Amino acid sequence: MNKFRSCMMMSKQQVMKFRTLSTMLELHFGMSLTSMSLTQIQHSLTVNIVSNLWLIKLFLPGMLARNHGHVINIASLAGIIPLAKITDYCAAKAGSIHSMNQLRTQHCNSNVVFTAVCPWFVRTKMIDGLPDSIGMPVENLITAAVAGIQENRETVIVPNSMRILRFIHATFPTYFLRRISKAAREAGDIKLGENFVGQRMNERVK
Repeated sequence: MNKFRSCMMMSKQQVMKFRTLSTMLELHFGMSLTSMSLTQIQHSLTVNIVSNLWLIKLFLPGMLARNHGHVINIASLAGIIPLAKITDYCAAKAGSIHSMNQLRTQHCNSNVVFTAVCPWFVRTKMIDGLPDSIGMPVENLITAAVAGIQENRETVIVPNSMRILRFIHATFPTYFLRRISKAAREAGDIKLGENFVGQRMNERVK
């Protein structure tokens, strides 16, 4: 959030010079929606989507004025494929992805590019407490994301193998969710809310 505040203090001349904006501000509580307070929900949405929209609002006018630029939002596959116990996070990431779609449509006659990067779990402090097999190395995300950005792709799904899940979910949503739920039960369930300890905010934001 300190970097976010620094951006707010930049002069208009500094802002207008930016050609590339990458937004990735995120947290989640690892709690079911019914267990969260209104303050926690507001805090989650403020960090996960409102701050990203505000940064885009700040830097996009300069890109449009130059008719050149690239807005990159590091979203999540959770914005495409729903996961258990993180309703607030899934909703925010879905909003982030769709905001890229909307801006791309609105400014389709400009040379400004809008890319949503949608990774699976990445091995960072944010998923501390989950099995290592769940996450992928940060280096894998960076390599795939940079390649997709250089190709001006609209959506970059990382790892690439997860694209099939997106297709199945879009084509057979009810079947997909039932199969995922069954597989989770058979595997003993990850129990995200119980094992997740990285960047867990429920002790700090009530």
